[in-house]
Amino acid sequence: MIREILLQTLPQAYGLNRGHIQLSANELAGSVALSDTARCANCTTKQKPPCDKQTMRMNTSAATVILVDHESYIKQFSDAQLGKGKNCDYMLVDDSGSNYKVAFCDLTCSLAKSVEPDERRNSLPEGKRAKVMAQLAASVRRFTSKDATKAYIEGFQHRHCIFGWRDPFVSNSPVTPRRGDVDANMMIMGVATSGSEPLLLHHQEIDGVEFVFYQVKYPQVYNW
Repeated sequence: MIREILLQTLPQAYGLNRGHIQLSANELAGSVALSDTARCANCTTKQKPPCDKQTMRMNTSAATVILVDHESYIKQFSDAQLGKGKNCDYMLVDDSGSNYKVAFCDLTCSLAKSVEPDERRNSLPEGKRAKVMAQLAASVRRFTSKDATKAYIEGFQHRHCIFGWRDPFVSNSPVTPRRGDVDANMMIMGVATSGSEPLLLHHQEIDGVEFVFYQVKYPQVYNW
């Protein structure tokens, strides 16, 4: 269903009739990981051992979930209204036919000082989290602003927006505290304070459709 929506219904709702639309949509099942591919490709962090390039961990449980590369899909329409404005990285859709859940997801691998707001900072004083929240809402609004695709989104039992965040200095595996090793102990503190469950940030109505916004900080697992 999501393929039909993205290849036909959504473009047509914006007055577009294009015959060659590219769509990257893959099935996910079980324990998987998503990556911030752009940041990973340009990473200057020198971890030992090297980072596993996992930005957000996810467990689909028994469901089959379709992962859509939403960013590359929208970029095709840069010359039209559909492609204007902010955009998120991925769209996740339950493909079981039960309309269980849809989620819009944006990932970042960033230091906490960049994610949290800081009025003293000249660049992005509101912090990266706030920027991502706006991108997620704008991505949802592309669907909810048009009747045909709004009805599709409204049909899901659960509607989430996810900010997947990894601190680049968090280890791939649990770190054992060592006396006198400040770096290792600070790393453990960062993991511990992030909590074991995704953080519910807020509820937001977008064109009358309610979404729940979550932060999933590595190594937390987002359970579908």
